[in-house]
Amino acid sequence: MSYLLIFEIISILFSLVLIVSIVRMLIKMDFISGQRDYGWHAMRSDSIYKSRVEKAWTHILKHIASNDPSLWKKAVNDADVLFDEIVRSLGHRGATPEERLSKVDSSSIENIDVIKTLHEAITPLLADDTATLNREKAKEILRAYRIALRQLGLLAEKPKK
Repeated sequence: MSYLLIFEIISILFSLVLIVSIVRMLIKMDFISGQRDYGWHAMRSDSIYKSRVEKAWTHILKHIASNDPSLWKKAVNDADVLFDEIVRSLGHRGATPEERLSKVDSSSIENIDVIKTLHEAITPLLADDTATLNREKAKEILRAYRIALRQLGLLAEKPKK
C-alpha cells in the first residue's frame, strides 16, 4: 500500500470521529430543542398562524354574540385555551397554564397581570358545569385577551370608519 492511500484512510476515519463527536455534543447540549423554540417564534409571526388566531377569535365572538349563556362560558373557555396555546408557542414552558402564565412578564404583554387575575378567577367557574357566567363579565374577560392578542400582533386593530 502506498503512503497516500494510508493517509486518506486515516483522514476519513478522523473525519468520521469528529462528525460523530459533534453530533453527540449537539444532542447533549440539547441544541435541537433550542431550534425548535426558534421555529415556534418564526411560526408565531407567520401570516398562516395569524390568520388561524383571527379565525379562532371570530368563532369566539360568534359565541359571545349568541343569546345562549352556555356559549358565553364556552367563548371564555375557548379564549383561555387559545391564549394558553399562544403562551406555549412563545416558548414559555410549564405543566399547567398557571405555570406558563407565571413565566410571562409585562415587557412582552402589558396586561398580563390582568389576564393572570382573570384566569385565576375563571378557572373554577369553567370547571364547574353548573356555574353560569353573565355576558358582561364574559365580555370583560374577552377584552383583556383581545388587548393581549393585539399587542402580540396576532389580531388586527379595529378598522377605522
